[in-house]
Amino acid sequence: MSNFECFAEGVLDYTARYNHNMTISYGPENLTGKPVKYPDYGDCVDTYMLRKYGKWWIDSENSQKHYMTQDIEEIPSQDYITLSEIRLDLNHSLLNYQTALDAVLLAGRQPTPELQRKLLSSRLLTIQMDKSIKNKSNFDENLIDNVFTTLPVIDNRLLEMFMERCRALRKLDLSWCGNDNKISEEVFARFLQNSCKHLTHLSLCHSKFITNTSLKNITQYCRDLTEIRLHDCNLGENKSQFKDLAGLNKLITLDLYASSIHDDELIYILQNTPYLQHINLDMCSNLKRLDSITEIVSQYNRNLVTWSSWKIERMTAIGVRNLAKCNRLRELDLGWCFISSDPEDCLEHIAQGCKDLRRLILSRWRGVCDHLLLPIIRSCKQLTQLDLLGVYISGDICDIALVSLPKLQLLDISFCDAVKPEQVAVFKEYYPHVAIYHSLEFGV
Repeated sequence: MSNFECFAEGVLDYTARYNHNMTISYGPENLTGKPVKYPDYGDCVDTYMLRKYGKWWIDSENSQKHYMTQDIEEIPSQDYITLSEIRLDLNHSLLNYQTALDAVLLAGRQPTPELQRKLLSSRLLTIQMDKSIKNKSNFDENLIDNVFTTLPVIDNRLLEMFMERCRALRKLDLSWCGNDNKISEEVFARFLQNSCKHLTHLSLCHSKFITNTSLKNITQYCRDLTEIRLHDCNLGENKSQFKDLAGLNKLITLDLYASSIHDDELIYILQNTPYLQHINLDMCSNLKRLDSITEIVSQYNRNLVTWSSWKIERMTAIGVRNLAKCNRLRELDLGWCFISSDPEDCLEHIAQGCKDLRRLILSRWRGVCDHLLLPIIRSCKQLTQLDLLGVYISGDICDIALVSLPKLQLLDISFCDAVKPEQVAVFKEYYPHVAIYHSLEFGV
């Protein structure tokens, strides 16, 4: 054997990003090649930025809960990125704050050509799969999620095998599956028809085999669905690809993170899902009329508990005032929604209408000042998380928030330039039970 080292040459797939598709700033593409920032640290657009950290996203009411809690791995992964040589599984839970990766170096020992040939001819992968299947020969409907998460490959053959044994599935997670064209439209449709008529929860996050026909079949055969998750579901530019989801009128959770859904079809879905409580529209770049969407929500979806539209820069104060009519809201993520708009008095409306707020994210809101934030602090006494990253506020309003919000657990005031480090040091001393983040490093 001989030693070798190589940096990643390309990014093949990923499940999380901080950037929009039209730019590579903070994007996964920045992992290729040698590091440009390391060993320096600080904010750098030429790195791959991860938004999630700690327990804060896992604890969100809108986060996907494990369908089978007994199968939670000791070191779970919430995201992955596939590079030209390897796949990295990412566990955010132990991160102290937003983290950026500069490069990936693969190092090890290169086997001789003869050893490579013997490994490839040994059928180890086939043996592993056969053992996995045999160990689960006595199928129970409740085992299906466990099977999908432990088998090395999900393909047509396995789906056909499952549909012979499982007739009354309730929860199904096929996330991260079928990315190698090994699940056909025809087989998936038969699987839905035979095994998923009683399905209530379905997760297809980053499942590249999903098409418009798949959604039609899901709506036809899975009428009892209360939760559907379609992270990164890109069905092209046709503006009626998602409309069939309106037939799922029992939906409570609709997760469309980074999907290709358009305004009119989302509006149509919202008008037909009166029981909706949780909606995730983060990074949905085709949504251009967020004010119109929130107007529909204020009329048809008043039971909303969580709303997330992170990095959809198309909302105005009108749209936020619409959301204030949903007085059951407990989580509101409007981060990066107000890049150029004037917030006016919209936060006062939120304070009056959504007094039970627990989580409020206002990252990079331009035009927000101490005065506009005061109504939230005075009225929303249940707040546990307040994200003010990049907002132009003073240390005085931070002090008022820490004094006035008895349940506060997280306060993010990173890149709030008017808040001085010495003030933050005092806050951390007097409020040790609150995680206070104040990063000012743009580079070293």
